[in-house]
Amino acid sequence: MSYREVVHSKFLHPGIGIVLVDHPPVNALSLEVRTSLIENIERLNLDPAVHAIVITGVDGSFIAGADIREMDGPLLEPGLPDVIAAIEASPKPVVAAIGKMALGGGAELALACHMRIAADNARFGFPEVSLGIMPGSGGIPRLIRAVAPSIALEMVASGKPIDAFTALQIGLVDEIFPSSELVQRAAEAARSLAGQPLNRISARPVIASDPSNFDAEATRWTKKAKGQQSVKDVVDAVRHSLTASFEDSRDRTRCDFLCLRDSEQAKALRYQFFAQRSAHRVDGVDRSQALRIRKVAVIGGGTMGSGIAGVCLRADYDTLLVDVSPASIEQARTRIEESLRKTAKSERWSEERIEGCISRLSTSTDHASVEDCELVIEAIFEDEAVKKTLLSSLVHHVSPQALIATNTSYLDIDELASVTADPSRFLGLHFFAPAEVMRLVEVVRGKVTSVETLATGLEFAKSLSKLPVATGVCEGFIVNRILSRYRREMEAVLLEGALPEEIDDALENFGMALGPFATADLSGLDIAWARRKHLAAKHPETASSPSVADRLCQLGRFGRKTESGWYKYESGVRRPDPAVRHLIVEDAERRGIVRREISREEIVGRAIGVMVSEGRAILSNGVAARESDIDAAMVNGLGFPAWRGGPMYFATRSGVVDMSA
Repeated sequence: MSYREVVHSKFLHPGIGIVLVDHPPVNALSLEVRTSLIENIERLNLDPAVHAIVITGVDGSFIAGADIREMDGPLLEPGLPDVIAAIEASPKPVVAAIGKMALGGGAELALACHMRIAADNARFGFPEVSLGIMPGSGGIPRLIRAVAPSIALEMVASGKPIDAFTALQIGLVDEIFPSSELVQRAAEAARSLAGQPLNRISARPVIASDPSNFDAEATRWTKKAKGQQSVKDVVDAVRHSLTASFEDSRDRTRCDFLCLRDSEQAKALRYQFFAQRSAHRVDGVDRSQALRIRKVAVIGGGTMGSGIAGVCLRADYDTLLVDVSPASIEQARTRIEESLRKTAKSERWSEERIEGCISRLSTSTDHASVEDCELVIEAIFEDEAVKKTLLSSLVHHVSPQALIATNTSYLDIDELASVTADPSRFLGLHFFAPAEVMRLVEVVRGKVTSVETLATGLEFAKSLSKLPVATGVCEGFIVNRILSRYRREMEAVLLEGALPEEIDDALENFGMALGPFATADLSGLDIAWARRKHLAAKHPETASSPSVADRLCQLGRFGRKTESGWYKYESGVRRPDPAVRHLIVEDAERRGIVRREISREEIVGRAIGVMVSEGRAILSNGVAARESDIDAAMVNGLGFPAWRGGPMYFATRSGVVDMSA
């Protein structure tokens, strides 16, 4: 932290004190920063030459939030409430000059200032729920006095940040300027406030809202929490703050924050935070080794190819979509534009930004068009022979300096690399469906994939706002390998006595985003069926009689897309199907299995047990480097509840039995 008073400058007016936060990498609110903030505010208030104060960060930044490393230890004074009290009580106006990120405690601090000036690149958010806690320094009662309560609820319950233009639109900030003008404009604003009555948000009334609308949103978030206590608590806190005094609400949210801070869920979420933070780090690989990617080609205009192309466009890459069928290209273009507009609506993009994204998309039916792309991603049907044929064709058109990636879910990366001109420049980029929603990308390293190629893949996935997890080669990599074992175990439980809805209900109550059978219906049963048939043809000695899943596919029941699979779907709503129950009972009888009642506890125990068993096998085979990588992948790729840490973390703390192979 450094302090300087600017008297003469071409950027700042005289009489404006600048408090500059300089605590890399993200200006976290560590004890040192909190102490220095209070000292500087007090010093500036005692200086008669200073008429107003600006708080900002070095290099056009602000404050990204709390120092998470402190959360596992005792509370250290001064706390953030002390800093915020000093800022809000300042007799001289304090203006927040916010660039890049104001998250968590940084956003709470900004709300305590008497005015907020934002750079056009700024983002605001309250991600505390993702760490199992809630805003604990008066952020909630201030927020509902700055923005509509339903918007405040969305921000604190989702944890998702918003951009500066959205923040201006909803009333969270007062003005926006280009980042190059941020501090100058903030100083001008601070000077205009000097000697005027100060606008303290805590003194405002709660913004009026429609109670029925708020209640509906609160109910939606409580249901969506799926057992995560921090989400339930922020919903209750916002509801309480609507009618309570500012002081009562501030004190209650502080108490709730302290209780959550020491909870098992918060510890698990902190573990998951650091797991995700380290997942892209690979021994011997440095981000500086990554190549610069400007233009990306996606081969395949199907659902996955369209999704990947849309993700690239959102990240401002020039993107070429290639498909041999003009009709497929037009369908893909429509899907991409619809997806972009849906994202734009939810994230309140400007029309200019939407059109900018769409304008970066080009299409072609000719493989030769990829010649100027630095990265080519193959995203066609999951068939080894078909993929090899495509890759063999691309060899004649791809620049020797370009990288080629495959989006395969299960196939052997090394086998696919063998038909390319330079296997060292080949890797797997396994996106999860739907690509525009799912955060995980498994970055698969083949036996000859170069360090430069791997570094580029990791950095590219990260640039898409995805979570890259490095993995070695094996069938299914991390998530799908565990998923296959998990599904087999749950199908065994099915024959032994449970029904699809009972298994899914048990695991969704545990916190899984979806149970295994609902997940299979969403993905499409035909995908796994094709893989089983491929394996049976490749290894006929392992072939067995058709399973219930096979029978469903033979009947044309491929899941949601055919409105029937493990369930039947009416207007998109899944419902148990007596016909499926009949198939299950019939198959159990054919195999001589006597069905019995199976408890929820047994279902969950067996599910987690096989996940852990397969996870340990993955570690022993060197496919994953760390248990935490497996946990990060399972949370973001399979919907394992983050608030339980991940299957490996959860098992060590709950005594789950490792189900041996």
